[in-house]
Amino acid sequence: MLVGIGVLSVAVALHHPEPASRSDTTASALAAIAGEAQEIYSVHGTLILLMLLTVLCLREIFRKSGLDGVKLNWGMSLMVIGMTAMSMAAVINGFSIPLFASKYPLPLTPESDAAARAILMLGSALNRVFANIAVLATSVSSALIGMAMLRQAGLGRIAGFIGIAVGAISLGGLMLGLFELDYAGFNLTNALLYLWVATVGLWTAFGNSVRSSPS
Repeated sequence: MLVGIGVLSVAVALHHPEPASRSDTTASALAAIAGEAQEIYSVHGTLILLMLLTVLCLREIFRKSGLDGVKLNWGMSLMVIGMTAMSMAAVINGFSIPLFASKYPLPLTPESDAAARAILMLGSALNRVFANIAVLATSVSSALIGMAMLRQAGLGRIAGFIGIAVGAISLGGLMLGLFELDYAGFNLTNALLYLWVATVGLWTAFGNSVRSSPS
């Protein structure tokens, strides 16, 4: 199931309509968002559901596998925090802003133009804050869980190394300013996270025997 969730999450994220840019006029930005509102609702609603399923599936997998320990427990706690933060970003970007754009009175006056642009900018800033929290939390989470899986055999060890690598790349890239969590940056970090999630799913399906003591 995790493999399917991973593939679907990447596909849905790539299907997200291109966001309005800061160079667009306020009227054109509102019109573009309102015109794609139904698609935006569907994309973000699906992503929120997939994030919930990811947490539940990972929790169940590790419970059934017998893998336990401090690293895993901290990792899962951070995963919950990260997915919650990303869901908050999805609520803002995927529901609040499109609803606002769809209901905002037109034509714009100079005053209403300035007010609408300020709200759109605030929504973008809040979305970026929650997305940053999400990537920070899930990056550390995947690295910690990866460390907890290193003593496993076969696919478990591979999933452990991938988790550490994904965490380091995502965290390092964000902290060093190599990418921002715009449309492309989100798709990159989302694809990296679900590459690891899919590997954990394959470990569960084909080689989830626990060969080590809790770590």
